[in-house]
Parts: sequence; structure tokens; C-alpha cells
Amino acid sequence: TLTDLRFPVQYVIRPSLDYRGFAGQIASGVVRRGDELVALPSGRRSTVTSIDTHDGPLEEAFAPMSVTLRLADAMDISRGDMLVREGARPESSQRLDAMLVWMAERPMDPDKSYLIKHTTRMVRASIERVVGIVDPDTLQPVPAPRLGLNDIGRVELRCHQPLFFDAYRRNRGTGAFILIDSLSNDTVAAGMIQAGTSAATGADAGPARENAPQVSAAERRARLGQSGAVVTIGGSDGASARERAFLIERVLFDAGLVAAVVLADRVIVMRPRPGR
Repeated sequence: TLTDLRFPVQYVIRPSLDYRGFAGQIASGVVRRGDELVALPSGRRSTVTSIDTHDGPLEEAFAPMSVTLRLADAMDISRGDMLVREGARPESSQRLDAMLVWMAERPMDPDKSYLIKHTTRMVRASIERVVGIVDPDTLQPVPAPRLGLNDIGRVELRCHQPLFFDAYRRNRGTGAFILIDSLSNDTVAAGMIQAGTSAATGADAGPARENAPQVSAAERRARLGQSGAVVTIGGSDGASARERAFLIERVLFDAGLVAAVVLADRVIVMRPRPGR
């Protein structure tokens, strides 16, 4: 599309104090020298003073050209920010309704957080819900707890920071993203944004699942071959409780399980009340 300007900033060029340029590839739209642009997420405005390329300055540039924009005002802009026009801003949300194509042999883990790379912005995201996967025979959605290899499904994502996007139907450049496993750095899925969900319009109520783990409980079970548990051993005598704990640790270890004793800094002796 040449209608809405979307310029994700990929790199800030600052060879000297006299030059400050913002390099990137125009995702959509046309930019001309003298245009007033808005920087997201700050919302500050400035005017384009120069459009620089390897072959020299231009009067205008359009998608998918890679250019460096210089602005009239000194603004704090970094990689992942986006330059747009005031009257045609993209959507901004932490919650996304999206279609995913799962590309990894390891199935999707709903308890694990992933990295989402959208234009030049990369943030951590969690898959909050799988709405359903597409049946390849009927092309109808069917319920499913997760996505496996080559599955296409609709999901609800929650990003830890807002993204600036358009629906994929309107703008492929700002409507597409990939999901990355933060431990292996593998691309596990490709996505198309349908819309920002209604729960995230305006100010979000705060980050959900902010502490979503990078290693899920299912991955630990697969690696260790056992499920985790915490067993508290008490009693009227702290010394005998510790002795029992170490004995249980020995038995579990000899059975081929991973076990460890964690001693409390202070032993609190709980004595039963009379009659109990």
C-alpha cells in the first residue's frame, strides 16, 4: 500500500554531532521532504529535512525503498520505533488476535513465553489462548489445546510491550510477524495479525503473565523424566525432621530421580494443641 506511511526505524546513524539519521526500510506509503511525521511511541512531531540514500538525497521515497531520514528536531528515537503521519496512525496494542502457522517440530507450549519480531521491534510475548486450528479437509476451525508442526490456528497473544501494527489484510508489512524460541533462537511460527483485541484498546490494565518462564514445566518433565514437587517435612524436633529429609533424598536419588533438600534458615517447631 502507498496510502499509509509506515517507517520502522532499524538503525540510528550518528557519525558526528552534525548528522543524525534514522535508517530503515519503508514498509508502506510515501515520504517526502518537508513532511511532518510523528514518532511512536513518544508521539513527538518533526519535519523531514532530508531523505538520504547511497546515491544521494531524494525528494521522495516509497515502499519498499531503504533510506535514511533526517528530521528538523533532535528526537530520542531508537530501533523499533516507527515514523508515521499524524492523520494515519497504526493500531497500538499489547493484545493481538492473530493467525499462526506453526513451523517447529516441538509443539507449541502455552506455558512458555516466546519472542515476537514485528518489523524492527522485538518483545517478549505469551500465547494466552488457542481459539482453534484450521481443519485442512473442511477449512473450518476446530478446538485444540495447542499447535503442532504445520498447524494453522487462531490465537490470542499478549505482548509485554505495545506493538504498532495494521491488520494483515490492510498492510502486509506491518501485519506480519514471527515467533522465536528465546533459548534456541529458532523461528517457531509465522503470524498474521487480524486485529488488536478489544481488551487492549487504550491503556492496558497491566502486563499479564509478565513472569512467564522461558523453560516450561512440560519441558522440564521431558528433560528429567519426572514431575516436580515440593515436600515440607516438619515435626516437633528440627533435627529429626532434617534426618528424615536427607533419608528421603537418598532413597529418591537411588531410584534415579533428581532430588535436593533445601534447609530453612530458621526451624519453627509447631506443637499441637491439647486435644488435637
